[in-house]
Amino acid sequence: MELPAQLFHGELGGFGLFNEHGVPQANYAALKAFRMLLEASSRRQTAGSVPGQLAIASGVDSEGLGATILVANYADRRKRFQLEMARSPWKGRTSIRIEKLEGRSGFRPEPAIRLASRSLRLKLDLETPGVALIHLQAERPSPEKGRSGRDDP
Repeated sequence: MELPAQLFHGELGGFGLFNEHGVPQANYAALKAFRMLLEASSRRQTAGSVPGQLAIASGVDSEGLGATILVANYADRRKRFQLEMARSPWKGRTSIRIEKLEGRSGFRPEPAIRLASRSLRLKLDLETPGVALIHLQAERPSPEKGRSGRDDP
């Protein structure tokens, strides 16, 4: 039988993933967010990271119908960031879900956003320290629409 590692802080202070009672700390949620990024099978190039302050990473799933962006603000004094994706790998509408981890609380989901454009421009408010996990998903055409995703005449 395999047992998962339970990394707790014990006498180490706040360095572990769990407290001495086995309750997950905020850094555990950040590690889970990184794992979700790894599930996107193909990494994509990002720009805008600031060494020692702000990290950005992204990936696209194997079907090319979803993407994940991870933003970690651990020392950047700015609270507002603009994310841009020149062109999504899919055509049509995009559904965007943002989850934020700020302070010691767990991830807090924000209301979903829908975009009709293939380009993405998104303003992100993120406190220091904070982590944002952004899920982008291609929306499938509804049954009353044709294969092209446009309304049929």
